[in-house]
Amino acid sequence: MNDRPITIAYSFTDNWAQHLAVAMTSVIVNNPGERFAFHVLHFGVSPSTQERFSQIEAAHPNVRITFHHLDGARFERFPTPKFLSEIPLIAYCRLALPDILPDEPRVIYSDIDVLAVRGGLRDLWETDLGGHPMACISDHHIDTPDFRLFRKMLGMRPEHDYFCSGLILMDLDALRRDRFTERCFEASGRLHDIIVYVDQDVINSVCAGNILPLPDKWNCTQNWSPFRKDVVQWHFQSQTAKPWCNIWKNVTWLPYLRYLLKTPYRANAFRFVLGHLVGLFWFSYTKNCVRRYLFCGIRVWKKKV
Repeated sequence: MNDRPITIAYSFTDNWAQHLAVAMTSVIVNNPGERFAFHVLHFGVSPSTQERFSQIEAAHPNVRITFHHLDGARFERFPTPKFLSEIPLIAYCRLALPDILPDEPRVIYSDIDVLAVRGGLRDLWETDLGGHPMACISDHHIDTPDFRLFRKMLGMRPEHDYFCSGLILMDLDALRRDRFTERCFEASGRLHDIIVYVDQDVINSVCAGNILPLPDKWNCTQNWSPFRKDVVQWHFQSQTAKPWCNIWKNVTWLPYLRYLLKTPYRANAFRFVLGHLVGLFWFSYTKNCVRRYLFCGIRVWKKKV
């Protein structure tokens, strides 16, 4: 793998373009000297967005960014639970990566709500999968009777770990041999009425017992801390903990700002900082179909939307 660029795939919409640029830039900054081939999956983004990303290519000769315009109708059969409406249908596109990248032997898929903070991705890229078609971070902290029942409904046995799909190292050759994409589409119909965590449930059902666990450092989902020295990439799963979230207690906007200033979206930095100053006093967000309003960190009102 040493002679190949590190291949990373993302899926996004125009609304997340700035966040993708920040995530991508954080990877580039923390991997000096590495070559990267970024593959961006989308259902349709503006020419101006693609032009912004061409500026990243121009600034980094070791980086190539390829956009893949997919047919959204192909994924309409997949359910999107109402209470997770902030997760767009585009999230399912990672299931089709073996078909989308037919000439690639492997790829790292990453969500966008991440920040690479230290260390290189070369060790992850060269991980020996030991015959497994993919490797992910285990959601080992989830262990309740309800969730054990849910795993059983997905067709998983008690000894099977449930994995987070926010970062996946995929052996694309093995997945093509296993008809992974076709099996995922079949599973979506079988599991349609019970799917909660969208693509993640499908992957865990289809690949139960055949996923290699990765160390948490590659996709750490614990509370962010600037003092952790063992984390390569932080994954901000909670809606109100995302680096761009203006909620009063959020301090992750500082590292986000550091990378934002290195992207073609740097002109948004002033408005970004101003939004956080306002967020110290007044903030609102929607979660699970409920709009919440906070004043000085105290919820003062909520309503269904």
